[in-house]
Amino acid sequence: MLENASQANWLQSRHGYPRIYAQFLANVMHAGVEDLIVPVPQTPHIAARLLNHLGVKPNLVYLDASHDALDVSIDLALYWDMLQDGGILVGDDYTFYWPGVVTAAQRFARQYGRPIFSRFGQFVFFKGDNALAQICRPAETTCWDPVNRWDVPIPPEIQVT
Repeated sequence: MLENASQANWLQSRHGYPRIYAQFLANVMHAGVEDLIVPVPQTPHIAARLLNHLGVKPNLVYLDASHDALDVSIDLALYWDMLQDGGILVGDDYTFYWPGVVTAAQRFARQYGRPIFSRFGQFVFFKGDNALAQICRPAETTCWDPVNRWDVPIPPEIQVT
């Protein structure tokens, strides 16, 4: 049950059904990018398996799903494997409010030997050679503070050492 009216407004509920996905699709169509964006209304794990089965090799993946460290770790591994060389993997909620996201991203960086790039609460990994990686600053020790709106040191209790 939604705690208050602002939550229902954010979800754009109509007759108890969230319409935020329909709004997302309308935005994609309005922007004329329906040939570039492939929304798959599934869990990230099932969507990754489907896209992999279809032979899809994206050059950009944006993950905004579970905030549990294990789920995020699985999502990162699944999408990294299918990402094109030179591709970009972006994840949302790289903040100290979501320690599972920060922990999973740090573990992924160590396991795959990739620097973490971070800005405004998103983390970014570049696969292979990507010109953007040359102009970004790695952020292995900071994450976003959405209240104060700047990068802060990652709290020791969620740092991966």
